[in-house]
Amino acid sequence: MGFMQLKDLSREGMEAIIHERDKVGPFASLADFMNRTVPHVHLQDVRVLIKAGCFDDMAGKSGRPGLVWEALRFYNRAPEPDQYSLPFKEASPSTPSNTASGKRGEKQSRGEPDEDLKRVSLRHELETFGFHLSAHPLDHYAHALKRIRCVPAKDLPAFVGRRVTTVGWVVTGKTVHTKNGDEMKFVSFEDTTGIYETVFFPKTYSRFCHMLKALRPFILKGQVQETFGAVTLTVEEVAFAPTR
Repeated sequence: MGFMQLKDLSREGMEAIIHERDKVGPFASLADFMNRTVPHVHLQDVRVLIKAGCFDDMAGKSGRPGLVWEALRFYNRAPEPDQYSLPFKEASPSTPSNTASGKRGEKQSRGEPDEDLKRVSLRHELETFGFHLSAHPLDHYAHALKRIRCVPAKDLPAFVGRRVTTVGWVVTGKTVHTKNGDEMKFVSFEDTTGIYETVFFPKTYSRFCHMLKALRPFILKGQVQETFGAVTLTVEEVAFAPTR
């Protein structure tokens, strides 16, 4: 992925990274990166890059939480502008044992599976890229979703005129107003088979609008309709899908 795809990465930081990499060569470690790009790359830029997975090959056993702590230590101790050439001793990242990050780091170092870390990584991808890269978010709820009898997105055209249940993850949405000034919304949902469009008319939208910002799977019930060849689901009921 190109740097332009990273939300919230500053232009100054982006240009400094490319210039330094072209001039001197690849970065050997996070410490090497920070020493070579300061003062043009700031802590916020480094956090964006860490969340995007740019330093995953350098993370070691402590993972991304360890990288964040290393960056915090570096910028908290950053020298004055005329001292930027001073070396920064690369330390083995560690986190306080009584913090949640520390506990996750300990789990990683012992090689134990940690679904929470996978969900955190997906959330970071959404924050930095605007979409998921490493896996479909519904994959992490597959066991719980098996208990729900639903119609996959790819099969909706075969159910035009019928009331169905679907499972989906919010992709994007657009709020509009009716002639009477009431709010309604068009929302794109996605399951592991494809993207499907839904319509929330005013009464339904007023009931369920508070739920639509949640980053979790949804259960949608409504009627499948077709207009000029476009298949949509007119939503009547919304609920959060089970996550366990």
